[in-house]
Amino acid sequence: FFEEAKKILPSNNYVGFSLTQGNLYRKKGWSIDKFIEVAKEVLKRNNIPVFFVQKEHVEIIKKIKHNINGVIFPEELSKFKGPAFVTALSTRLKQAISIDNGIMHMMSLSNIPMIVLFGPTSSDKFAPKINEIKIIDSKKIYNSTDINKISVEDVINNLN
Repeated sequence: FFEEAKKILPSNNYVGFSLTQGNLYRKKGWSIDKFIEVAKEVLKRNNIPVFFVQKEHVEIIKKIKHNINGVIFPEELSKFKGPAFVTALSTRLKQAISIDNGIMHMMSLSNIPMIVLFGPTSSDKFAPKINEIKIIDSKKIYNSTDINKISVEDVINNLN
């Protein structure tokens, strides 16, 4: 997995993004348009956005590719997939930005700097316990469970 991750992400200027969720009833998703705006800022800073999105999310992938040049989707570039591969890919990232989801937990196993967005779920309970994490919790800063109260600027201000 690590060799494959190095082939797909050979450099050291990647910022990972995870924006989809499994349990849709919790409304943990941050707007795709906001993720795109943050990814554009990542590009301006000479880093490459890497989106961890499963192949079956065709419309999301299409929208991201339409709006961001040079974006990488590792699942399209490898026969590998699954938690071990996501974690191996994450070791190649400079930083990761994610909502509270399973991919976020896999990324955290590589102990890279992370920005994690929380809305209805508890950041105190579910945030990874890693060395460098910036938690943006809509309940704590906007007194709302609506994750979309979190602004693009809130995230950009926390980029490394």
